[in-house]
Amino acid sequence: MEVRWFDPLIHDVATKGRAGVVTHVLDGRPVPYVARPYKTILLTGPRRPDVIQNITELAQTFDLSISAMKSTLSLIPTESSLIKDVRFTNTQVHWTVETHGRAVQFSGRGGPGLGLESLILLELAGFHARHHARIEPTFLLLDEFLDFYTPQVQVAALERLQEAAEHAQVAIVSHSPFIVAEVSSDWAITALEQQPLNRWDSPFDFEVETKPLPGTER
Repeated sequence: MEVRWFDPLIHDVATKGRAGVVTHVLDGRPVPYVARPYKTILLTGPRRPDVIQNITELAQTFDLSISAMKSTLSLIPTESSLIKDVRFTNTQVHWTVETHGRAVQFSGRGGPGLGLESLILLELAGFHARHHARIEPTFLLLDEFLDFYTPQVQVAALERLQEAAEHAQVAIVSHSPFIVAEVSSDWAITALEQQPLNRWDSPFDFEVETKPLPGTER
């Protein structure tokens, strides 16, 4: 993974991992660690359902305090075409969303279904990224978050991500050729080639080589 940030000087950091060992190179020099130069908002899939219905789990997902998460949820209806109202009972979150031209309320077990839940999480991530980018550089990463949903959900999600990209850097990691086909020309497309894994239980036991897809060179 390579990242560029400003403080206000330009810095480059490359982070690599293999067999559980992580190394960092900052501005061309090896360093033992790198202080966080940017905010990372990470959504991965598949995930455990009903995350959006518990304020503690939502706060952990977005690396926020519970009070900051509540403030974010309280403000989002003023800017969202999807989320119309958010209320709290202790740790439980009650939602009112607008979908297919009608308002839907839900809370507790069962939830709205994974498709709508994903759109809500994506809406939260985009809202959080837009506002946090005013404070420090912000990186929104979706790691196979959309791969398990229908093309209709994927298209809706990509359209909403266009708004988040205004202030934050956004990256989507996906196995879905449909997502690659549907993204606009504003997105840079890169093919990832993963080498054979030696240990399936190690999240760092791999190497990734990147190259532009045919026809997408700029």
